Amino acid sequence: MNKYIFILLMFSFFSQGALPVIEACGGQVDLNFDIKDMVVDGTVPYEKRHRMETILTELERCNPKKAYINLGEISQFGLLGTVNITKAIEYYSRSAELGELKAHYYLGTIYFTNELFFDVKKSLYHTEIAARAGIKEAITNLLQMQRSGYFDSAEMLKILHGFSHADDEDIAILYAQEKYRAVVAAEDDVEFLKLLNYLLSLEVEKRAADIYFMTARLYLNEKFATYDRTKGLNYLKLAAAKGHIIAPDILIMYREDK
Repeated sequence: MNKYIFILLMFSFFSQGALPVIEACGGQVDLNFDIKDMVVDGTVPYEKRHRMETILTELERCNPKKAYINLGEISQFGLLGTVNITKAIEYYSRSAELGELKAHYYLGTIYFTNELFFDVKKSLYHTEIAARAGIKEAITNLLQMQRSGYFDSAEMLKILHGFSHADDEDIAILYAQEKYRAVVAAEDDVEFLKLLNYLLSLEVEKRAADIYFMTARLYLNEKFATYDRTKGLNYLKLAAAKGHIIAPDILIMYREDK
């Protein structure tokens, strides 16, 4: 299990604007305030800190779960110059107790990636809550934990299935990949056909290469009644045209295997 996957996901979650926008409290806090807008070169500059403290103080009074998650981020990422994971856990825990689901995601990540606070049981607890709430980064983390034997495969499939029909191609392909493993292992023709129909029903865009490649894998699996070499190769060509890395090599293998 590569813990760096978790770290990269958390950094992505942070850097892509995932920090919560602090809401107005009684009109005294800027409605559009976002803590990441104050960050310059990884910290909040001194000239902005008084305003930040004023906003967080007001926010703690009227919307504490948002205040605590922001305080947690300040501590975890060292936005005031010093990283304090103990304080981050304290703030995230308070935010989570008040119902902030992103706080569970952060806690789950800390408990799995930080050697000093490593605790698989706690990480699973918080990551599962965040995943079941639909936080994509938490779903990906939980999937990695499942593949490493920390989480039940059947439960993982249930979680993925719960979001597989949402307008999210990332979850769709994760669900398809996990479902494929389960169906092939069980040699279940009925479920195999259902999975194929599911993939064919998707309106693909950004993950088209992966979904086309997954569809090709289903058509090219000779163990099942849906085997169709022509359709499989056509989907491989589509995947290759969309930039899938492996598809061209597999196409060459099939041509040589004629």
